[in-house]
Amino acid sequence: MARAKRLTLIIVGVITCLLVVSQLPTAAAQSSQVKILYDKTKDETTESTRIMTVIELIGTLEGRFPEGTRNLPAENLKMTAYFTYSGKTFVKPESVVLAFLSLVQGDAKYRDTDDVTVQLDGQSLNLGKLRVVDRRIDTNMQMNNVHYWREALEVSVKTAEFVRIANAGKVTVQLGKTHFDLTAAHMKSLRTLAKRAGA
Repeated sequence: MARAKRLTLIIVGVITCLLVVSQLPTAAAQSSQVKILYDKTKDETTESTRIMTVIELIGTLEGRFPEGTRNLPAENLKMTAYFTYSGKTFVKPESVVLAFLSLVQGDAKYRDTDDVTVQLDGQSLNLGKLRVVDRRIDTNMQMNNVHYWREALEVSVKTAEFVRIANAGKVTVQLGKTHFDLTAAHMKSLRTLAKRAGA
C-alpha cells in the first residue's frame, strides 16, 4: 500500500514537471514581445515592447572588437512602445508612448524635428510633438575627432491611435526627414502590446 502511494506521488510529480516545462516556450515567446517590469520604489508597472532597430547605416569608421574589426554604424535608430500604471494591478492606459533612441555620427540629427507622422495603409496620421528626453554627445563612442550624438525622443499617443497603428497593414514612420517602414517583426511586437493596452 505504501509503495503504491509512493509510486502515485512520483507519477504526479513527473506530470507536474512536464506541465511546467511544456509552458516554458509559451512564456518565453510572450516575454520576447512584451516586457512587464514593476518598480517597487515608484509603485509603478511598465509594459513595453522589446527595443527594435528600425534603421542601421554602416559607416566608414572601423572599431576593434574581441571577435575582430568591423565598421561602426554611422546611424542607428531604435524604437519601442510602452505604457505605465500605478501598482501591480493592470489598468487600461489612456495613452501609449512611442520612444526613439538615435545614435548618429557627427551631429544631432533630430535637433530641429518636432512632429511625428505615420502613414497607415496610405493614410497620414500626425501623432504630435516629439519630447526630447535626452540629447548629448555619447562619451562612450568617441573615436579620434569623431563624435556620436545620442538622442532619446518620445511622443505620447492615445491608446485608440496606437491600436490603429498596430493593426494597420503597412506603416511608415516619419521623424523629420527620416522615413522608415515597420517590418512584420516590428508589427508583431506592437500588436502584442496593443492587445494589452486595448484590453
